[in-house]
Amino acid sequence: MSIARTVEELRGRLAAPGSGLIVQEYVPGEELGVFYYRFPDEDRGHIFGITEKRQPVVTGDGRRSLSDLILGDRRLRCQRRVFARTLGAALDRVPVAGEQVVLEERGNHCFGCEFRDGAHLETPALAAAIDEVSRSIDGFFFGRYDIRGETMAEIQAGRFKVIELNGVSSEATNIYDPRGTLIAAYATLFRQWELAFRIGAANRALGAQPARALPLLGRLFHHFRPSGARWAPGVPPLPAGPPGAHDSPPSRRAGPSRSPAPDTR
Repeated sequence: MSIARTVEELRGRLAAPGSGLIVQEYVPGEELGVFYYRFPDEDRGHIFGITEKRQPVVTGDGRRSLSDLILGDRRLRCQRRVFARTLGAALDRVPVAGEQVVLEERGNHCFGCEFRDGAHLETPALAAAIDEVSRSIDGFFFGRYDIRGETMAEIQAGRFKVIELNGVSSEATNIYDPRGTLIAAYATLFRQWELAFRIGAANRALGAQPARALPLLGRLFHHFRPSGARWAPGVPPLPAGPPGAHDSPPSRRAGPSRSPAPDTR
């Protein structure tokens, strides 16, 4: 995942050889991960967990370079190689005293983003907006949204854009809060997977057909295939579950306007 800041950068990346790309509008602002679930016989779903994503930031002192500021931070120094790749020569810059420098904008802990439990950020408006988007996707009952809004207040008011939606293979990322414990993290995951299996059993009772072994293995091969590999010959696609169960949902704006967002994924 990368950010193209100019038309020239975008053209260069689109022209580069390799696998297909997914291009979407860049959405600045605050970011949350919101894990949602709903049983098929329920009219409204539930928020299982919320993750507050904090971008890695250093504050200048007018003396030290960005590189030295990173090395002086107990947490950020572990990601110094990541920042070296993304910032390059900018690491030698000396920020003025009090200047806050965002080292990475992508909301991924692999890029230095800190995940915090954000349960306190849930509001009725946010829950209702997530539920409305989820119920508009046929066959979707379980997964994690990554959403962004201009401010946290906007997100809590139900005005945000979906930048990513992960299905059954996703996890409640609030378990990575450094204040948490390993036991608490496993307890959250056990609860999450209990819900997944219960929802799957409920859908199967309604007539959804589980994937057979060969198509599933074919899909896994296709996903993890080496560069240049092709779809396994003779492997049929997964069988259909509930209507739209395997569809990729469009990104959209949630909130009072409920109009589709211009970004695609």
